[in-house]
Amino acid sequence: MKYTSWLFEEINHIAYLTINRPAALNSLTSETLFELKQICETHLQEEAIWGIVLQGAGGNFSAGVDISLIKPLINTPPGFVQNRTAPFAGLH
Repeated sequence: MKYTSWLFEEINHIAYLTINRPAALNSLTSETLFELKQICETHLQEEAIWGIVLQGAGGNFSAGVDISLIKPLINTPPGFVQNRTAPFAGLH
């Protein structure tokens, strides 16, 4: 099976899963996580797999969640952070 965000290879009973989004620092999206679930259900149930190596393409492992997924969820009113930190302004 071909994946958009992952490379899968099995060598000597070891499954190599590579997040293949180097331009986005291998950040995770809903598609990436869905494909990981597919890989686990399709390939990693086999008794022939003894271990898993999880790695990232392009010299980075993963930046974490893709920030473009979080931005729309943030609805911070102006001054919210400043108002929350004001009581601590004099502390050093």
